[in-house]
Amino acid sequence: MKFQDLLDTEKDCIKIIYNFTYRLSYNRKLAEKLTKRTIINYLQQKVMFPSPQAKPILIMLKEAWHIFEREYGFTNHDSSNSIENAILQLKPEIRCAIVLRDIQGFTIEEIALVLSKNIFEVNSLIATGRNYLSRYTYPSMKRTRDKC
Repeated sequence: MKFQDLLDTEKDCIKIIYNFTYRLSYNRKLAEKLTKRTIINYLQQKVMFPSPQAKPILIMLKEAWHIFEREYGFTNHDSSNSIENAILQLKPEIRCAIVLRDIQGFTIEEIALVLSKNIFEVNSLIATGRNYLSRYTYPSMKRTRDKC
């Protein structure tokens, strides 16, 4: 792998981590802080425990999730957007699963690795989150259909 390819891969990982942490909190400063800490922790772990089998992005997502859950998961954040507020009302673990699956497109297996859950638990988290969010998205979808 060329050095430039490696840099591009790292840049992509940073973008994904930032997007993930932003969607968990809908707070730019917190997302920047979490992204920096995640990258630093990942690089330290990579030096101490190199693991060629694991995908770097999944290791970083798991680290970002652990930091968020431990330090910020139960803080109240507000957003001016009703959908964002609905996502912020979800329990942190459900929010994480929804963000990874429905916003970032990760597989159930990848999410299970990040959350340290089995696939049945991840499916349950996603179903719970989607059910809750449907209360917020369905009425707006219905109004849009009624206008047509």
